Amino acid sequence: MKLSILKKAIIGLCIASVSAFATQVKNIDEGLVNVSIKNNKANILTFPFIVSEAKIATNNPQTFQIKAKGDSIVIIPTATVPSARADLIVWSKDGYTYLLKIDIKGKDQYWNFTSNRIHRTNFKAMQFETGRIDSDIKKLFKRAILNKNIPGYKKVKVKRKFMTPDLEMQKDYIFDGAKYRVEKWFLKNRTDHAIALDEGNIYTKGILAIAFESRTIPPHKIGTMYLIVNKATINDARGK
Repeated sequence: MKLSILKKAIIGLCIASVSAFATQVKNIDEGLVNVSIKNNKANILTFPFIVSEAKIATNNPQTFQIKAKGDSIVIIPTATVPSARADLIVWSKDGYTYLLKIDIKGKDQYWNFTSNRIHRTNFKAMQFETGRIDSDIKKLFKRAILNKNIPGYKKVKVKRKFMTPDLEMQKDYIFDGAKYRVEKWFLKNRTDHAIALDEGNIYTKGILAIAFESRTIPPHKIGTMYLIVNKATINDARGK
């Protein structure tokens, strides 16, 4: 318990003040970004956008403690072997997804990422916009889940299917608005075992938020999924 409290305190302190660390600057537009950080230290990654979500993918997730706040992510590795690696998946509020390859062989604890396509704006303005978007998303989810019409949105039946090895995915309808699109999906488990749903397997460019009726679908049963899509970033090729 004391260790957990200490880590939380370190994370909060490091987000607030990072000037003590040497800085590595890297452009995040490269696609696959390699990052070397220090083991058993608080490492700070700063992005040119508000981080919507961050997730570590590794065989030993307990060895990489992460915390996202604002435009920064703090990572504290506690690996017992110097060859430990992990994938860090980062989602921005505007729907972009980034993949970082993390290892613990580095000497730098502070990484500052730049982008040619993202222009940093006033941070307070970014925080205000983020809060406004979060409020919009909550209202849209509530009305969609309660099966209520959304003022200013046009409801369109779709009935379009996609098949994966494990799921039959049917888009039931969309609520189409000026800024957002709300989509309702039915997910049928095609297997003989229960399937645990993971947002990381669903997120693509343009998706702002995902809500599941249940995170587990029993064998051959159907679950419901709702998506909120940012129409400014959606590719028209996705269709309706």
